[in-house]
Amino acid sequence: MVLLPNVRFLNLGTSSETYGSYVQDLWRQLLGSQSKKTRELYGVVMESHVDFLSQTGRPAILSRLEYFSARTDNSTYENAPNIDIVEEILTIPTLKEFYCWGLEQPSCEDICLPLAHLKRVYLDDCRVSEDALACIVGNCKQLECLDVVYSEWTRWTGVTLDMPFLVTLAQRKDTLKRLTLLLPPSFKQRNHHSYITAPFNLRRLTNLVTLSIDYAIMFSERESRPGEDDRQNAKFPTTLPKSIEQLHIQCCRLDQGMAMYALCLLEARRRYNKLKTLQITYETFEVNTAAEKEQMSSLSSITKLFKAYGLELTPSLRKAKS
Repeated sequence: MVLLPNVRFLNLGTSSETYGSYVQDLWRQLLGSQSKKTRELYGVVMESHVDFLSQTGRPAILSRLEYFSARTDNSTYENAPNIDIVEEILTIPTLKEFYCWGLEQPSCEDICLPLAHLKRVYLDDCRVSEDALACIVGNCKQLECLDVVYSEWTRWTGVTLDMPFLVTLAQRKDTLKRLTLLLPPSFKQRNHHSYITAPFNLRRLTNLVTLSIDYAIMFSERESRPGEDDRQNAKFPTTLPKSIEQLHIQCCRLDQGMAMYALCLLEARRRYNKLKTLQITYETFEVNTAAEKEQMSSLSSITKLFKAYGLELTPSLRKAKS
């Protein structure tokens, strides 16, 4: 690393199920001295002995690093990297893009880092708690792209995407242009371990251009809480920002009324005059009931309507991961 100071892209894999404590020690030796910081969590400023390395000076190595990927090369491992293992790299001020496969982050305790330089964050096959995800988004003050794809293992620990995450996400309304939120495969909303504040209201993300989102997040009904203003429980398509250009609804089933939702979006085309494409991904196209057959027929008709208005509607089949 010392001999290659101009490295811009670093794709780091390890065969260790703990992502390699020796790798962490290496970064500590190479990337500078320790520093202490204060941090703000949910509006409260706290003094904290934060165990990350200061990058205020010019680091001896990786001084031009822009992209960092962290992954475990053996996919059978359940324990993948967490933030504190790779935090030294994440604080490098030139870093713009972070991809992590299998991030396991049960809380926000270790996410006390200066991440304002990060613009694109991709968390694939992850197990991240809501407060940890909110911390990441809250610290990335220039965030332009956020992709979160939950791991199938999350089915057993549950997924929570409630108001704290939505409030933090809205803080990125001036910068966020792309958002992906996908739940674990075969996710069921009635899973008692999970809580999703659905339908998601994303109207405050006024610069969002591309949205790829799970059907359960976009459309699942929920009961209003006591004292809650029902106007907060917005219905599709009014839950979308007017800036949207590409919309991808994933993990649909033929017994769900996606054809009706597509028609609602088409009827609201004056509101969404920037919309170019709508893609609907289904688990299967296998027709078993009369209702599913009617859904397929409706989708075919509405696809023609989209085309007549110069828009693109593409129903597609979900591809299984190899």
